[in-house]
Amino acid sequence: MKNKNTSKILVYMTTLLVVLLCGCSDQTKWDDFKKYIEDGQISYTGKLDSVKIYSGRDRVKFRARVPADPKVVKVAISWNKGLSRKDYDVNMETLRKEWIEKDSTGRPVLDLFTSVPEGVHSFTLTTFDADGRQSVPVYITGRSYGQRYQQAIANKVVNNVTRLAPNADLQINWFAFDKSLGAEGIEFDYLDQEGKRVLLKDFSIDAERVVVPKFTKDASTMKYRTIFRPNRHAIDTFYTESVTLNIPKF
Repeated sequence: MKNKNTSKILVYMTTLLVVLLCGCSDQTKWDDFKKYIEDGQISYTGKLDSVKIYSGRDRVKFRARVPADPKVVKVAISWNKGLSRKDYDVNMETLRKEWIEKDSTGRPVLDLFTSVPEGVHSFTLTTFDADGRQSVPVYITGRSYGQRYQQAIANKVVNNVTRLAPNADLQINWFAFDKSLGAEGIEFDYLDQEGKRVLLKDFSIDAERVVVPKFTKDASTMKYRTIFRPNRHAIDTFYTESVTLNIPKF
């Protein structure tokens, strides 16, 4: 009987010790958790609103309305299943002052640029206050473009070139061209009649011909390259390699 009582006492003491230890641990966790509770409810910082994403070269741009919450001090953007993350410090007071100085209405707009590898990515955007409280996350998917896209684009091809006068304009006739990858225009690099270098951008990408003005009679070549943007909202422009074009004499 004595041994049984002793065993019961040991079991009781062991159980009590475990409960006490767990209680201490739980109390610590509770103290940490209470920081995020106000009036019995979980407290979140204000989240970003009206979030949009724009493609770029090995990067993307986020544009969002900041929350009305003045406590926000940081925005975190994560992707790659949370393995990649970029934090941005935010000064809400400065944002509002700059927004008012621009005579803008509504809540300030925040632009954030994030470098990411080429491809489609799913992003999570979260705001934080100084105590580490975070907002409800905002999810958005976007795409960046890079070397693969650069290698896929090609120059518009010249059919023929005609001098309209000895010291005047050039007329360039084009072959049919597939602009489905986002071709927008042509950049010409040449010398004008005064011997000055001209970089002329022509955005009539659908035109069958283009006139290059005031081309010097002394030049026998010119360069051109094709301008691309992956989509009309992309923040970066891509260019093909320059092509040297031989110009016939008048």
